Amino acid sequence: MKKTLLATLVATLSLSASISFAQSTKLEPVFADVSVTAATVDSIDSKNRVVMLKDGSGNVEGLVVPKSVKNFDQIKTGDKFVIEYTESIAVGLTPKTASKPGTSELSSVTMSAKGKLPFAETVDVKVLTAKITSIDVAKRTAALELPNMKTVMVKIDKQVQGIEKIKVGEELMVEIIEKTAIGFVAP
Repeated sequence: MKKTLLATLVATLSLSASISFAQSTKLEPVFADVSVTAATVDSIDSKNRVVMLKDGSGNVEGLVVPKSVKNFDQIKTGDKFVIEYTESIAVGLTPKTASKPGTSELSSVTMSAKGKLPFAETVDVKVLTAKITSIDVAKRTAALELPNMKTVMVKIDKQVQGIEKIKVGEELMVEIIEKTAIGFVAP
């Protein structure tokens, strides 16, 4: 699980989702977060498909590995069990259109190859448009009409520049990318 591979994957999916949804919208990243949890394989009960995992504090917990997980026989004592969750959000103004706010979603799942340690990675990309129904520049808040026609109030981060140029009736494109990688890696 190299960060460069993750960055390439996210950038590729982000680009393809953005292009297919609105060709001329420039999205600006507004949020990104990565959390990683890891433990070491302490012991394995192959008959019952239970892997005992030890965390950095020495706590040991059992993980039942379902039969749907392939390559169970590749797991060895000392391997690392890793869960990595990444979320990023980007926002951009869309060109003037007469269309209603909409949503587009893309999901992918990658599994380890036969003979490799069990590993799975999912990437979910959601792109939606929201119409600005009101904006308060002084309070840095805006009301957005979502694709389901509900209106939500949002706070505009102080890092966002040029909010005084945003007008009621304009549309925002919001892209949310969630990635989860879970599996075993050799030490």
